[in-house]
Amino acid sequence: MCGTCGIFCGMQAALCERPYEKREPCVALFSKDTATHLAPAVGDTICVYPPWQNLIVEGEQHPVILNTHFSQKVLSGVKQDSSVTCPRVPSSEKIRPYPLIRCLWQSEKCSPSKQMCAQAKSDAGEAFESLLDAVETSWPSGSLCGPLEVVVQRVYFLPVKHSSTKNLLGHKTVRKPLPGPTQKRNIGRFCMLVQDVYGVFSEVELQYVSSEVELKHRMEQLEGKVCVLQGLKVIQRLTRERCTKLFSLIDSLWPPLIPLRVHGEQSCHQTDRVPSPSFCYRLAGQQGAVLPQHVSPLYRPPVVLTLQEVLQNEPTSGWCSFKAVVVYKREQKSNKSLNQSVGEDLLLFVTDSSLQSTGSTSRTLPVYVSTSCLLQTCIREAITSPHLRPTLVFRDAVMENGRLFCWEQSVIQLESEQSFFLPQPVLLDQLSSESAACSLCTLTGVVIDVDEESAFSWPACSRCGSDCLEAIQTKQEAFLCATCGAVDTPTTKMQLEVFISCPLLNHCTVKVKLQQKSIMSLLNSTGCAEKYEVENVLGKEVGPLRAFIHVISKRTTLWMSLDEIIL
Repeated sequence: MCGTCGIFCGMQAALCERPYEKREPCVALFSKDTATHLAPAVGDTICVYPPWQNLIVEGEQHPVILNTHFSQKVLSGVKQDSSVTCPRVPSSEKIRPYPLIRCLWQSEKCSPSKQMCAQAKSDAGEAFESLLDAVETSWPSGSLCGPLEVVVQRVYFLPVKHSSTKNLLGHKTVRKPLPGPTQKRNIGRFCMLVQDVYGVFSEVELQYVSSEVELKHRMEQLEGKVCVLQGLKVIQRLTRERCTKLFSLIDSLWPPLIPLRVHGEQSCHQTDRVPSPSFCYRLAGQQGAVLPQHVSPLYRPPVVLTLQEVLQNEPTSGWCSFKAVVVYKREQKSNKSLNQSVGEDLLLFVTDSSLQSTGSTSRTLPVYVSTSCLLQTCIREAITSPHLRPTLVFRDAVMENGRLFCWEQSVIQLESEQSFFLPQPVLLDQLSSESAACSLCTLTGVVIDVDEESAFSWPACSRCGSDCLEAIQTKQEAFLCATCGAVDTPTTKMQLEVFISCPLLNHCTVKVKLQQKSIMSLLNSTGCAEKYEVENVLGKEVGPLRAFIHVISKRTTLWMSLDEIIL
């Protein structure tokens, strides 16, 4: 129970009483970040969880509680009578620092008895309902003394990282067995975000999974259920500074839908005024450590929104779930050198009927899919197919500045049936001075110049489009395609970038890299399809074109670089 507080050297000292130890007073030191998050006041009840330290300083009246990063406010204080005399505030005068070599770090005397009680509880077949009690009574190795009962709020999967770097130590060679026909290759690690009846969260990492059927089965079997976890071990303590994305997801699940229980009491209390937890523990277990039971009222399922609702709720919501159709895909270069085998980051452009209707501010939205987000094989095949427009369900994506991001806690699922009726062709935003980079647009303009340095042509196979051709010594000119093996007369592919003038963009330079079909249409309008003269191309109208805005520069004048795309 907090008494009075004082601020020293960026830290906050609170004079408190320990309710479980004959109400003995002590001084708790909170860091600036912890104190800002807790906002301790007189009368508040704050639980400090391990690894905290009890410091006995010679000559001081009260012991000092250090390392209070893992603290949580469980009850807000009530108004006290003005006649009650407040305890003395520790003096803020500068004094000589006490030599740390004479300080005694003492562990709690009740720790052995707590572990004995936990062992007796485990032998009786009872499970812990408090995650923090289970962690506090864990063995020195970090293993929990007994089973733990929690609610599974989210299930997600982390892709397996395969490093392609070779061993730099030449004198040490590690031989690995070759994968046999029956050896399974792991595709992802099974993770859960769980919560106990007191509102405390924890991330649980379990075994790897080797099939996409197992991924779907695990999610349907566990998410939203009350589960008993066995054989777990504490592997890491996490704070907001270390895992901002994980705690951002925790914030989206707060406050709980039902009142939570209070530590040491049988009553419940509302948590609408209590901040979300500022720390959690990362646990690890093996296969068979999760025993599902029944659906919990504490479960907060993701709410699937339309893309128009996502845009409207952007200022107040970070994490969101939605269903949308993928109309265009583009690969982005990744800066992570160790994850190249997983694949590059994907940039997906999605839309739905709410954006395609009249009056919408944006016709499509970009979704950045990180390499840390596991994509199933069926989803990759549907995205890369030129004849499909798959409908995907994005769970727990993050909306920031008009862009959507999918990270390791996000889950992407393939919708089996098309649930949207989109216009044909799909509507895109008109190119304007307000257009942003990495977006799709449509434009029409007149050619005012040609970038001759980037213009060239080359032969390609007329069947598969490959550039790997070999000349055959015959009477007639023929080529052999090294990709499909066909012998055929090749076609000519061309690359052409033009500068166009758009009626809606004054004093703006727009450079567009044209597709093959648009190049042929432009050259046919000049009367020559194989070569061109710059003077004959100038003044010709092109469009309407669908394009990806690659670069926008506003240093001196507005300058845009676009790539024509085919939807």
